[in-house]
Formats: sequence, structure tokens, C-alpha cells
Amino acid sequence: MLNLRCCFIWLVIVIGFAVFLPSAQASSLNDTGITTCSGSDATHNGLPCPVPGFPGQDAEYGSNSFDFTKLDANGNVLPASVSNHTCVRDNVTGLIWEVKTSDGGLRDQKWIYSWYDSNSIDGYNGTASGGICYATGRCDTEKYTQDMNASGLCGFKDWRVPNLKELVGIVDYSKFSLGSVIDTGYFPNTKLADFWSSSPYASYSASAWLVAFNSGAVNLSTRAVNNAVRLVHGGLTFDYSLTDNGDGTVTDDSTGLMWARCSNGQSGTNCAAGSATSMTWAQALTAAGNSSLGGYDDWRLPNIKELQSLVDYGTTNPSIKSAKFPNTPLSCFWSSSPSGYSYAGKGFAWCASFKIGNVGWEFREYSHAVRLVRSGQTLTAFVLSTSKIGNGSGTIASNPSGIDCGTICSASFSSGTAVTLTANPTSGSAFSGWSGDCYGTDTCTVSMTAAKTVTATFTAAVATTYDLSVSKVGNGTVTSNPTGINCGTGSGCSASFNSGTSVTLMANPASGIFSGGCTGTGTCTVSMAVAKNVTATFTGESDDVLQLQHTSPAIVGAGNGNDTYILSPSLLTGTEHITLSDAQGINLLQLVGGLSIAQSEVAATALRLTLTNGAKVTVLGADAFKYDVGGNAAAGIYHTPVTFVAFAQGTLGVTVPTSGTATGGPVTIPNP
Repeated sequence: MLNLRCCFIWLVIVIGFAVFLPSAQASSLNDTGITTCSGSDATHNGLPCPVPGFPGQDAEYGSNSFDFTKLDANGNVLPASVSNHTCVRDNVTGLIWEVKTSDGGLRDQKWIYSWYDSNSIDGYNGTASGGICYATGRCDTEKYTQDMNASGLCGFKDWRVPNLKELVGIVDYSKFSLGSVIDTGYFPNTKLADFWSSSPYASYSASAWLVAFNSGAVNLSTRAVNNAVRLVHGGLTFDYSLTDNGDGTVTDDSTGLMWARCSNGQSGTNCAAGSATSMTWAQALTAAGNSSLGGYDDWRLPNIKELQSLVDYGTTNPSIKSAKFPNTPLSCFWSSSPSGYSYAGKGFAWCASFKIGNVGWEFREYSHAVRLVRSGQTLTAFVLSTSKIGNGSGTIASNPSGIDCGTICSASFSSGTAVTLTANPTSGSAFSGWSGDCYGTDTCTVSMTAAKTVTATFTAAVATTYDLSVSKVGNGTVTSNPTGINCGTGSGCSASFNSGTSVTLMANPASGIFSGGCTGTGTCTVSMAVAKNVTATFTGESDDVLQLQHTSPAIVGAGNGNDTYILSPSLLTGTEHITLSDAQGINLLQLVGGLSIAQSEVAATALRLTLTNGAKVTVLGADAFKYDVGGNAAAGIYHTPVTFVAFAQGTLGVTVPTSGTATGGPVTIPNP
């Protein structure tokens, strides 16, 4: 069993938990970073490889290093020598990571957060804002992610909490004795603490998985506990793709690794023959090198990241795909990775439990289960990540297909593929150029010899404007929709409109005739493709504007011309009964906002309005008038006038009868 004694550090553990983690990971695995070998005890750590009796250790395989690139605040590539970078691209997985600060701001390394996900797949959201952070009330993993996306760090707005395997990917197990188990040259200000993953624990919904960055152990914690967070962007993840080769081996197509189907000591179709053999670390290393399973002679113990990649965090007891790896023991399995931890002079090595999936270290003299691995196929695909910045908008598309950003901003391409990216600005935006692993303002072609990152900048286009000038002949006013033209007193006016804007000009009185850039009587519409000049001609005689009030005569009529009559609530006291009669010209009745009508009486050619205060206004020849609801010429307010029929139906709620009288109920004229 996995050692839970003082020698094995679990940090925060809750006994009996299981985990849910989507069975997906980046297409390539990072190395552990371990560069030395070990022997029997703590006095035999940090040795050059190989070590007699302890063959085939972690450091004897793989790159023994990481491949990181520093990025600035806009996602542009920086030299490795700089120290003021904002993000880090992992060139093996294609993932991009935030860099912590020590400035007291949003990303300061000292802040801690409770685990919270309002859309948690297990239905248990966690604890909202239980931590201590830059913005009070925003101290949980979900809100921190929202705040980071609002900031657009490194040009990205889709930051997220990493899943468990992604977070383990940046652990550098060679730095165990140096404090923080990460490359601090690329990840400065890393807190010596537990960091949350996004992965909830399936068998006990109150917990979630984390990684201890002072040791590299993988542990559990209740979601109410406050821990550090490092967010990630992009990368390509996919489900396990396991192929049973029919010869006692299984290939993980996502990593290229070939695994023994059965634990060492088991055999048969369902691994039911024999029993899993427990071995010391030295025995496990030796047995791996002596195996000829499936006719291959290059078997070895997996390193700790390879071993953890096989864990299925979506299940427990065992935490592995049992259909492909049947009868897996619920025990710790040795890795080839020695640990720098020592206790009482004894040495340790890393192992992973396939009961629930936790990762820690055990005495090398203890006996644990073994599953062999060989390198299998060589991975030849790299991740291309794209992003968009700027105050404009647009999409990025790739040829060959794969990227449609839009929504899909990263994809994996075979090594050596020439990928052409095309930027497509939306209407009102312009493409300003590429940055990162591509430059210029045309299409961008990148050769996929490694993971690449490309950023497209879209800027809001500066709209072209044209002047619309209006001149008047005679007495009248001209307004526009959209607003801009408001020709009241004076000889004319002008305004600027964006190219392509359709501008409607409205004359008052409506008998005004437009000519020049557009034509019509009462209204005309002009499309602003170039500068335009329009003339409005008003030909009526002695056009008057009259306000009906308590001092008005019983019968009102201005006579010749196109006259405007204003019915205002502030000028009628309640005792008036005014009759409006004007059969000459095209006349306008304006009902000022706030006017309260108690009752309307409508005939074919006449109208009577009884106001709430008792005043009455009768309009003879009402069918010849135009009506402006909410207008007030005295205040320079005009709207497009409507006919008597439209006014009666739309405002009074009455259909004009062909004979007799129709009555309408209370109406209040809205304020403009």
C-alpha cells in the first residue's frame, strides 16, 4: 500500500476519496527534469548514471529538460534572458501559463483562493470567495479566472484553471531539495504551497485535486480550503485513445507510449493468471530491463509523469481503464524516478497509487507493483496556438484546416507541416498584423517544427464621414433621423454622417419640398456615399405658429399659409372651449408631451378633445390637418407628422367613422 506514515508527505488528505478528471491530456508529455541517478539509500543520491544494481532510471531516458518560451503582455516572444515576462509557453504541450508577480496586484503570488465552479460536473460547486485576494469578494478560482479573462493577459481571454495532469506537467522533480519544484527562471514568484487544479474528486464531491509545488506530490483537499492558483491558456486536449495490440501490450495513441497490459506477474487475456508481483525499487528496475514481452527488449519502468498519465481520474478502485488494463492491483506502482527526499538515511522513489491516483514517494526498500513501458511510436505533432488582441474584432482560419478562431484557437499539426493563417476582420475592424512566431500584414505561414504561438491584432476601423448640408427657402424647419440636422431659425445647417448611413430629412410644415441631394415632399432620404447638399423650399404665405391658451378667442384660424397650432397642458386652465378652423394651406396640430386627454370624439372631418382639466378643443376640417404627437414648435421640437386617420388610430385608439361619432378614452401624450 502507498505509505501514509511520516515518511510520505500527503499535505492535505481526506481518507477514502476518489476523483473525477476528464480523461484527457496534452498530446506530448513533459520530462520530469531529473538528470541524476540514485542507489540504495540517501547517501547514494545525485549520482552519475548508470548505477550498478539500479539500471534504467529516469535520467537515462528522455530529454531531462523542459522547453519554455517567455512571452510579453501581448503574447509576443521574448528572449530567454529577460526577467520581466508575463506568460510562459510550454513548447512541448503548447499550453501557455500565467507568471505570478510580487506587486500586490491581481496576480500576486501571496493570494489564496477557495475552489469554486458554478458549473461543476459533480453538482458540488465548492466555496464561493473563501480566500484572500486582490479584490474583496472575488477570492475563489472561478472569479479569479473571470478577472484574468477581463484583463486580457498576454492577449488571451480564455484563461482557465488547469486540470491535474496539465499542472503536473510543469513540475520539475529535479528541484525537490531546492524549494519550489518548478523552473523559477521561467516561473518566478512561485509560492511554496499547494496549487488548485480544476479536477474535482469523483467519489467525494467536497474535495478536489491539487499539486504541492514544494514537493511535487499530488494530493486532495476539501474545496473550502484556500490554496494558490496558476491559470493556463490553450493547448490541445483529447480523450484517451488506447489500442490493445493483442500481444499483451496496449498503446496510448495520445502519448505514443506502449504499456504492458498486465501488471508484472500477471498474464492471460484478462490478466487473471498469476498474481501481481511486488518488488523493491531495485528489483523493479532490473525486471523491466530483462523483459521481452511482446517480442520487445527495450522495456523499462515509466518515469513518474508517464506513470501518472495512465491514471484515469474519472474512476477509482482501480483508477485506470480496466477494459484495457484488467485486474490492476489497488496499490502503489513504482516509477523510475528517484526522489531527493531522505529520512533516517533512507532513500525514496516516486510512485503512483492506482487505487485513487495520488502521487508521492516511498522507501526504495519497500515492495510495490510494477507496470512496464516502452517508448513506442515517436510523436511528430506540435500544437499551434493563436490568439487575438486589439480593440477590433475578427477571426483566424488555417490551411490545412484545424483552427477557426472564432472558437477553435489551437490545433495540432504534423511535424514539418506548413500552416497558413488568414486573418479576417469583421465589418468596422481592420487587421493590423501578426506577432509571435509570424510577422507581417498578409497571410502568415508557420512551419510546425515545434509548438508555435501566433497573435493577430485587430483594430477598430476609423469610419469615413461625409457632410450633409441643408439650405432653406421660405419659412420652415428641417430635422433628420439619425439626429444631426436641426435647421430651425436661420438659413440652413449641416452635419457629418458615417459613410453608408441612410439619413431621412423631415420638413415642417410637411409641405416643404426637397431638391438637390434627395427629392420629395415632407421627407426625403439620402445615402451618405459622398458629401451631399439638399434644399428645402417652403412656399406657403404667412406661415404662423400659434399656441392655444386661455386667452385665445373662441374660434381660432390663422388663415393663409401652412400654420402650426400648439396644444400645451400648461396654457389651458380648464374653462376654455376653443374651436380651431383653418382650411387654407397644410396645417399642423402639435400635442405637447404631458397633455392629458380625458375623452376624444372623432367624426369623419371633425375632432373634439376634452382635456382632463375640463378644457375642450374642437378641430373643424380635422381630416385636412397633420398631427405631431409630442411636438412643440415653440421649443424647436418636431417629429414626422401623421395623418388624421393615423393620429386617431395610433394615439387616440379610435377608428375614424364614415358617419356619426366615435369616442375614445383617456390618453396622455408622452414626453419626447
